[in-house]
Amino acid sequence: MEKVTGSLSVTNKVTGSLSATNKVTGKISTNHKLVGNISMPIAEAIEIYHGAYTVVPSVWRETTLKTKNYKAADNITVEKIFYAEVSNESGGLTATIGDVNNG
Repeated sequence: MEKVTGSLSVTNKVTGSLSATNKVTGKISTNHKLVGNISMPIAEAIEIYHGAYTVVPSVWRETTLKTKNYKAADNITVEKIFYAEVSNESGGLTATIGDVNNG
């Protein structure tokens, strides 16, 4: 069993803190009304993601940010893909998706 450290105090309510490496278990009781058990898993430390936070998409290839099981320190921004429409000789529109910067 991991070592649990911390303190609890009883006045009119139970206050305090406990900390452990993996799991906190124990029993809380007072002479007044509160009697019960406590059991709470402690989340393991999660590493911070240190990769790119801005992505330039490509119409030709997929981009994957390796963020699984990491905590992001900021939002990840995906830049928009260039899109333009121009009139064509048939009376319709020709759409261009992507340019030299993103595909």
